[in-house]
Amino acid sequence: LGFDAGVVGRVEQKREGGKRSTHALYVRQVMRQFLNEAHRRHGQITLDVPGQEPVTDLALSIICNTAPWTYLGNRPVYASPRASFDTALDVLGLKRLSTPAVALYGTQLLTSSPERGPRGKHAVSRHDLTDFT
Repeated sequence: LGFDAGVVGRVEQKREGGKRSTHALYVRQVMRQFLNEAHRRHGQITLDVPGQEPVTDLALSIICNTAPWTYLGNRPVYASPRASFDTALDVLGLKRLSTPAVALYGTQLLTSSPERGPRGKHAVSRHDLTDFT
């Protein structure tokens, strides 16, 4: 949802136009989405979990049912390291996509491991959720 969905949408448009799905294509579309994203400083996504205070102003939300979330080449990327087919869903949300925040969280994603995913002041992580909007 949010930024990530915008990138995937851009890639799919390029693929429909005949482009091959490559890492370079994804990187280019990430940069284009970042430069054109109107809500990267103050997002419009709200995560509402029953019994918890809503988390507002998310600019990006990634919902995972397994780890790793994806691969960059042969490097696994762990958005939610504890996600598993044996549990319910995990959510990673980011409130800011400013240049410093993207540098921080992008680095954390690229260096993530089964023990450690993105974290910080503007990162929200929830594990094993069965009910949320």
